[in-house]
Amino acid sequence: MATPPWFWNTYVGLGNKSGKLNYSLLYTHSNDDGYRQNAKTELNDVKLKARYDIDARQYLLLSTSYSETNGGYAYEWFSDFIPTTLTFIAHPERAYDIAYEDSKDDLIKRKNARVGLNYVNLLSDKLSLDTRNYYNP
Repeated sequence: MATPPWFWNTYVGLGNKSGKLNYSLLYTHSNDDGYRQNAKTELNDVKLKARYDIDARQYLLLSTSYSETNGGYAYEWFSDFIPTTLTFIAHPERAYDIAYEDSKDDLIKRKNARVGLNYVNLLSDKLSLDTRNYYNP
């Protein structure tokens, strides 16, 4: 007996400000059973932002994020490229299909992370300096 499809999405966040420092932390999760046996998806995401006010016109901002996705069905059509006509010829007989037992575990897994540091100087009401450095491991 098939179970009905479920979609679930939730998040938890917290933050605070203490003197010159304020921060926020956010965790989100979502998942979907998918409309096919191997079309389920799941996402987990964590974000942290911390800001330190150097003075009234300058601040440092640390931004981090990490996300992990396990995605359902690997939709892919094999094709041949014909350079003389600039066309593709699809081969649906070679596509992933749920009719084949060995394709029921074809999942796409992704992990992404990023860390950034921003320095902002509000030079005047109309001019600011914003320096950003990011690292993507």
